[in-house]
Amino acid sequence: VAMPIYGLNINNIQITAVGNNSTIFKITGSAISSPGKVNLSGQINLGQPGFPMDLKLTGDNFTVFTNPEYLFQASPDLTIQKRFLNITINGSILIPKAFIHPADFSIGSVDLADDVVFVDEKKEPHHQFNVVGNINIIAGNNALMQTNGITGKIKGKVEIAYNTGNITTASGGLEIINGSFNAYGQQLNIKSGRLIYLGGPINNPTLNVVASRTVLVDQLPQMAANLPLISSLPTSQQVEVGVE
Repeated sequence: VAMPIYGLNINNIQITAVGNNSTIFKITGSAISSPGKVNLSGQINLGQPGFPMDLKLTGDNFTVFTNPEYLFQASPDLTIQKRFLNITINGSILIPKAFIHPADFSIGSVDLADDVVFVDEKKEPHHQFNVVGNINIIAGNNALMQTNGITGKIKGKVEIAYNTGNITTASGGLEIINGSFNAYGQQLNIKSGRLIYLGGPINNPTLNVVASRTVLVDQLPQMAANLPLISSLPTSQQVEVGVE
């Protein structure tokens, strides 16, 4: 199965269901997305109301997205339960390898005024299934980012909570390791860089970055060199400058 929009080519897709003269069907399946693979196992009971189903999805280094700007490989360990119209997904997804390098963040959106009314506006469709999920997303040892002047490795864990019809929330944090920050033509070393989620909407994290470098006084811009504290220092004195 080729999915050019995601840069994917998923091969060897297999899924079987075996009943053995019973209402309980054993389910097995697998798929390959180089360099990794996922496996599916579980059962569905066609003899019970609502056809309850229990599944397990595991895998290693399964490529889920790849293009010149983004690369994501996933190692899932998820349990999936279906009871009538309720689906529950729990577990974790390790991201062993990732590369985040968007070419352009300049494209934005314009919010319409609150009093704008659309003619013949369609209502949101009713969701047939109610999906509830709690999934830990874990950054592995080879997760890199290079965007908005920030370069470095990403480490950490974020727990994502999803419930159909509600805002998706997140808790936890990601940290930039061995990072640097390019600003105003200067490369600064990131001493502390964290993306913090406090249980609010997943698209509203707190960003805390402290970056600095050591320079000589006579290398400072004129505006900084004229500050009383700086101007009293010898030109050969080293000072630490940065942003927070």
